[in-house]
Parts: sequence; structure tokens; C-alpha cells
Amino acid sequence: MAILPPPPVMVAGPPVVEPEGPQGTWALLAAALLVGVTLDAALDGPPGVGFLLVAIVAAAAVVALTRPQPRALPLFAAGLLLMVFVVVRASVVVIGLDTIGALCLFAAGASFAREGDPVASTVRAYIVRTLAVIAAVPRGIASLVPPPAPGTESRALISRIVVAGVIVLPVVAVLVILLATADPVFGHLVAAPFRDVDLGTVPVHVVEVGIGAVAFAVLAARARRPVGIGLSVSPIDLTPTSAAGSWVPMLVSLDLLFAAFVAVQFTSLFGGRTKVLTEEGLTFAEYARTGFWELLAAAIITGGVIAFGWMAGGREPANRTVFRWLAGGLVALDLVVLASASDRLTLYEDAFGWTWPRLAGHAMTLAVGAMLVCALLAVVRGRVAWLPTAAVIVAALTLIGLSAANPDALIARRNLERYARTGDLDVAELRSLSADAVPVIVQAVGSLGPCGHTDLSTMWDASHAGIETDGWASWNLGRERAADAIASLDRTAASGGCV
Repeated sequence: MAILPPPPVMVAGPPVVEPEGPQGTWALLAAALLVGVTLDAALDGPPGVGFLLVAIVAAAAVVALTRPQPRALPLFAAGLLLMVFVVVRASVVVIGLDTIGALCLFAAGASFAREGDPVASTVRAYIVRTLAVIAAVPRGIASLVPPPAPGTESRALISRIVVAGVIVLPVVAVLVILLATADPVFGHLVAAPFRDVDLGTVPVHVVEVGIGAVAFAVLAARARRPVGIGLSVSPIDLTPTSAAGSWVPMLVSLDLLFAAFVAVQFTSLFGGRTKVLTEEGLTFAEYARTGFWELLAAAIITGGVIAFGWMAGGREPANRTVFRWLAGGLVALDLVVLASASDRLTLYEDAFGWTWPRLAGHAMTLAVGAMLVCALLAVVRGRVAWLPTAAVIVAALTLIGLSAANPDALIARRNLERYARTGDLDVAELRSLSADAVPVIVQAVGSLGPCGHTDLSTMWDASHAGIETDGWASWNLGRERAADAIASLDRTAASGGCV
């Protein structure tokens, strides 16, 4: 009798975890398609309400599908607030800056949707988390693949639908063509939905829909999947290094240097027009540019040195008092240099008028000053973890404030005021402004002389050409106001003679 081997013993092991498939969900596919279609409509004309609608749909869909933690929601809200100005302002610069800012805020919101606290994150953690959006591109594209059918019956049903479509659609298409040819009335009804379709633009629309869908899918994929950032969470520790003991001499040296600079140069920093005119070989442009080099250099040196001092030993409880005095004094002196740069820029504008780069200089001055104040508060409190979030807030508030100030209208108003004082008008600068400046210019026409009328009359047709909109998605409040102002303009008054 043969002896059979014993049956194999089944040993229970860990459950097999099936890897998560790349397919998305039907809800995600529907949301991605909606975002893509909305983007396609928004791009069919000048920027307007369609851009805001794209942002609203994308933000609402990401929040609904991923359910991010509450601390990430303010980033999405700030991005939507920036996109509101795309509807209110017509300036291409404002629209471009606000759109880029909103995209960055959406990416940051998605980065903190599953992990991390923005207020407690280091600079490295911010950068790593935000750059992880790029790493989510393959996963986002893969999520646009439809989910698999849940069972055999569903797969068979889908197969039958596909086979039926392959057989039925060609037959129906042939019969539709024959019937439409036989009866002109029926043919007119059949062709009506396709009469206004330009087949040459179909590939463009497909690409635009695809870009919108992929961008949304990547954002959702990043918001749904945490990212390990490893040592990027922890602050840099310089205590064991030989450079750790140099933070006190560094801060003392820079405090003395900045104090001497401010003391010696105080008269020239705030000397005004007399100093510029009496300084041999120094022009307004050189005076202003020198101020901004001081601003940039002082901000970079101050921020870098304070960060070095904090990491190298200033954060230690025994060194907090010394660090607060040294770093606080350095920040205060840097604020003086910042005020000097702002004063020089104002002097330059009084002499040569306002332009976008000069207005941007004012915005940069305020932003750097705000960050220096934040740094001073961080030094006094001994807590610096919130500074990266403060930088994001300051950048967002700078864009919001710049957009709310209506830059093109402000530039036009200041240049027209200067024209009334000096008789010098930079027509090329006014002509370069967007429709936001048109109401201000139209309002000023009546107070200008014949020469002012002649200078400004060349702007109307060019301005009107940039005001017209194409469809509901391109509606814009700034262009609408400009159109109303031009419609109310007395063109005969603007065409007065000037010798």
C-alpha cells in the first residue's frame, strides 16, 4: 500500500494588498471635463468672468472630492479672491499677476490638503510640498482613465453597447444624409446645430479642454495623496559646526555698519531734490536706482543674517535676549534704508512721471517693509516658524492691494496731474495703459487745453479696439466702464486744434 505524502500545511500570512489602480472615479472625470470645457469657453476672447468661473469650479470640485483639512481652505479662498480682479480689472499685467498668484495659492492649498500645518512649516517644507504638485502630474493624468467595470455583467453590457454603436451609427448616418438631401426643410433642421461650427478650430478646443482637465486632475491628485518630505520638516541645525560661534560678531558688525551708514548718509538719504541737483554727475535715474540697490541688498543681507543667527545659536534660551537686541536693531536700520529708497522713487516720479515699473517698486517696498516688520515681531517673540506663512500672506496681500488700487487708472491720474502742473505729458505711456485708464483720461479731457485734446485724441480708437468683448466669458467690468466712458465722450471737443 502506497503511503501518500501529508497534505501541505496552509500558514496564514499577511493579507495581500492590491496596489491602488491608476483609474479615477466618474465624479473626478466629470469635474475634470467641466473644468476643461469652462476653460475652453474662457479662452475664447479676452480675459473676463470665464476665468473666475474656471477658478470657482476647480476650487469647489477639489474641495468636494478631496475634503482637505480646514487649515488649507484659506489658501484656496485667497486664490479665488485674486481671481475676482480678473473680472474687475482690464490690465493685462494685473490679470497675469493675479492668475499666477492664484495658481500658486491653489497649489499650496493642495499641498497642505492632507498633511502639514502652513503656520508651522519651514521654508524647505513649503518648497518641497508645493513642488510635489509637479511629481503628481503622472498620477493626475492616470486618474483621467475611466474606472474599471465592477463585474462581468457590467463588462458584457459595455461590450454590447460598443458593438451596437459600431453597427448602428454608420447606418443611421447614411440614412440621415439621404433624408436630408431628399428634403431641404429636414436637411436645414439637421444641419442647423453644425452650421456655426468651424471644423478648423476643433483641435484647438480639444487641446484647451484637455489642458483644463489635466490641470484639475493633477491638483486633485496632489490634494488626495500625502507626500513624505522627510528631513525637510526639521529646521537646519548649525550648532555643531564651527560657524555657530560667529553669529554674534556677524550681527554686531552689521549693526555697526548700518548705523554708521545711516548716520553719515542721513542728509543725503532724505536730502531731496536739492541733493540730486547739486551732486556732480548724479542724475535722477542714478539716484533712484541706487536707492533700490540699497533696498534689495539690505533686505537680502538682513534676512539672511538674521536667519543664520537664529539657526546658529540665537534660538537658544540663553542667547535670546542678545539676539533680540542685535537682530531687532538690524531690522530697524534696514527700515530706514527702505524709507530712503521710497523717498528717492517718489522724487524720480515727480520729475519723470509714473510708470508700471515705478509703481511696482512702491509695491515691492511695502512688501519688503511688511516682511521686515514680521521678522522684527518674530525676533521679539522668539518664534520664527510662522514666517514662511507670513511671506505667503504678504505676497497675496500685495497682489490684492495692487489690484484694488487700479494701477493703470492710478498711473493715468498721476501723470495727468503732473501734466496740469508742468505741461509735460507722456502720451506714449498713456497709450500703453489698458482700458482701466480710459475713464480717468476721458474725465480729464475737459480740464485740458487744446494741446491736451490733441495729445489724447489719438488714443480713443486704439482704446476702443481693446474694449470690445466676445461672448459672456470675456465680460469684464473694466472694459465695460471704458466703453461707457468712450460712448459719453464729446469727440468734437477732443479733436480741438493745437498749434
